This record gives sequence, structure tokens and C-alpha cells, in this order.
Amino acid sequence: ADPESNKLGHKVIDYINNKINTLKSETPYRWSIIQTPAESTAYRFATIDKKMYPKQTICNGENGAYYYTNSNHLPVDTSLSLPEKIKIESEYHPKTGGGHIFHAFMGESYSDPESLRSLTNKICHNSDIGFWAYSSALSYCNKCGTLMKGLQEKCTHCGETREVEWYDRITGYVQQVGHSKSASGGWNAGKKQELIDRRRFEQ
Repeated sequence: ADPESNKLGHKVIDYINNKINTLKSETPYRWSIIQTPAESTAYRFATIDKKMYPKQTICNGENGAYYYTNSNHLPVDTSLSLPEKIKIESEYHPKTGGGHIFHAFMGESYSDPESLRSLTNKICHNSDIGFWAYSSALSYCNKCGTLMKGLQEKCTHCGETREVEWYDRITGYVQQVGHSKSASGGWNAGKKQELIDRRRFEQ
């Protein structure tokens, strides 16, 4: 994570919070900042900006599958360690009182329970993370009903390749991605690219 970008992020959030405090004193409403869920916003805005300002737009993805990094999260493909990611993102949680989430996208191997318990204790006692989720991608074979860990192209039980559906956390909840041939609906192109780009942590 670029330190200057992080400073700018805090500057923007602090500015919004100052405006909110003014509005709280001037109106009877309860104002707060929430991290945007952005199931479609990150893709829609990046696509529009790329079309209107092709040279100036800095976003993720390519060939029409564009997306912005959501809220004040680190890029999903960050090279930082999980503790470093926790440290940086936790600084924003006290500033987003309306709602926030820390994503720990987990790898294909099954997490060691003791290791996960230790990480949970550290998050609870040594960080300002207010809400977080351990998320594992899943694959489901529509042909034989086999459930698999990770994003699989082929069913490990029957060998099916066209009817393997993917599931993962789109924002705050798990949803069908729309990977199988018979899928109706699913994630937009930018969100699918984000899914592929996500760095998975082994714990």
C-alpha cells in the first residue's frame, strides 16, 4: 500500500466526518459514514470513467471488466501480509461508524482451528476492526451435487466442466457468481475480475 494514498484516504474520511459533525449540530438527523457495499458501483463507475476519461482513469481490470477498489479497503491483490492488511484497514473502522467490514479471503486448504482462533483473538484484542469475515470460495457441481473448496473449473468427483458453479462473498454476503453454463444471473464483469484478482490467505 502506498503511504501517500493511505494519507489521502484518511484526509478524505476526516473531511467527511467533519462535515457530518457540522450536520449533526445543525439538523435533528443522525449522520454517519458507511463503507459502500458496491456490488455494482465499483464496476459501473470504473466503466463510465474509463469511457469518459480513458487516459486519466486509474482502475483495476481490463477489456471491459473494470472495477475500483471498494471503500477504503486495500486492493484485493495486495502483496501485504494479513497482519499488515489488518493494521492499515483497522485504522478506518473507527471513522466509519455507519458500518464497515474487513475481508480475509481464505485459500483452498482448510484453516487450522487453533490458528484461526489465535487470529480471531488478535483481531479482537489488538486491532480496531469492528466487523470482519473469513471467506472461502466454493464450487458446486450442478451435475452430481459435489461441493468443493476453491474456484474449480472441473468437478473433482465426476469430471464435469460446464456445470460447475462458483460461490463467494460478493460484499457482505455469499452469492452465486454465474460461472456455470446454465447460470441465470450472477456477478457483473468487474466483480468477476475482482474475484479472480483476490489474494487468498492460508491460515
